[in-house]
Amino acid sequence: MTVHPDLEGLSDGLGEIEEAAKELDWADARPWRRNTHLWIEKGVPVIDLHDLNVRLGKAVVAQADFDAVDAGAVILVTGVGRHSMGSGSALRRAVSGKLGHRAAASGWELRPLGSGRLLLVTDPQRAPSWVSGGLGWPLKLGIVAFVAAAVWVCLGTPGMS
Repeated sequence: MTVHPDLEGLSDGLGEIEEAAKELDWADARPWRRNTHLWIEKGVPVIDLHDLNVRLGKAVVAQADFDAVDAGAVILVTGVGRHSMGSGSALRRAVSGKLGHRAAASGWELRPLGSGRLLLVTDPQRAPSWVSGGLGWPLKLGIVAFVAAAVWVCLGTPGMS
């Protein structure tokens, strides 16, 4: 089975995280592994930070080679903080803070993607259209068809009076 090049590149940089995650108190019940916590979704690599603590989540941000991602974007799943003390996700706050600094220094864009995910856009030109807010060809075709139908209805059927 071939591995997606973006996953391969990200996985290579996160081997130390996988080893360190084996020492977490919950590692036996919820192990963090690159082969289960990295995948491609709608053309974009996803790094699931569930099952990591704050220290290791920040280490992922520091060690991942986001520049090498051909997709031009990466999704980081932080969760909403069900296991965090206090309000919200401590992992999300820590990761967004560290990633925000890295994004600002690199000229990337970081934005929320739902309540438990962050979207890092490293290259809008290479990122899928849904990331940049562009319209895909099926939607564009649908708009053209709708406009054509509206014009046809407004002008009436040609040849019929």
